[in-house]
Amino acid sequence: MVHDIPELIRLRALMFESMGVETDQPEQAQWRERAALVIEERFAAGTLLAVVIDSTEVDGALVSSGMASISQQLPGPTNPSGYEARISSISTDPAHRRRGHGGAVLDRLLAELDHRQVRRVELHATEDGRSLYESRGFQLRPGGTEMRLMK
Repeated sequence: MVHDIPELIRLRALMFESMGVETDQPEQAQWRERAALVIEERFAAGTLLAVVIDSTEVDGALVSSGMASISQQLPGPTNPSGYEARISSISTDPAHRRRGHGGAVLDRLLAELDHRQVRRVELHATEDGRSLYESRGFQLRPGGTEMRLMK
């Protein structure tokens, strides 16, 4: 999977671009390099899963990919194991969209998380992807107001 890291980052950049996020501004120059290091470290630690669909048309290119980051949180009444996952970077190359690749990636990630007994799975959906996630049982997060502090 380490050999797929450049393609995982390329598809991640496509995901950001589809959300209107610039990916190649000078002040952002190091995000790709840092992402490659983190992905490699997390793969080695077993806390990052990736599912890829390879292209049979272009050697080494990925058609679609997605990742799930697994963490151990404090157990609670609704998550007794404390294991949680955040699915991210589900992205399909524009030339291969609308063929079910994103759904296949998501289904494989969910199956592996289920196998690992991860019961709480979260993600941030774009409007384009929302129906895919809802078809797999994802719902808007209830209770409280989701907040973030960015420095």
